[in-house]
Amino acid sequence: KDKSVTIVQSRNLPFNSIYADKFRRRIAVECEKFGIQFVFNNHLDETVPKEGFVETREGTKIEADVVV
Repeated sequence: KDKSVTIVQSRNLPFNSIYADKFRRRIAVECEKFGIQFVFNNHLDETVPKEGFVETREGTKIEADVVV
């Protein structure tokens, strides 16, 4: 409850294209209802937080304690 979750996804929807886009959009909406945030069309090259943050290739800073 007291932690936030952000998923960085290299594609424009969760999962890969083996699943139908309609299903993938629904998963994104349902996850967002639980407070899960997405950063689409981006990557993490570093998985060790520095000063409490990780930065995506595109320069988005995400607060992070743990990166999986």
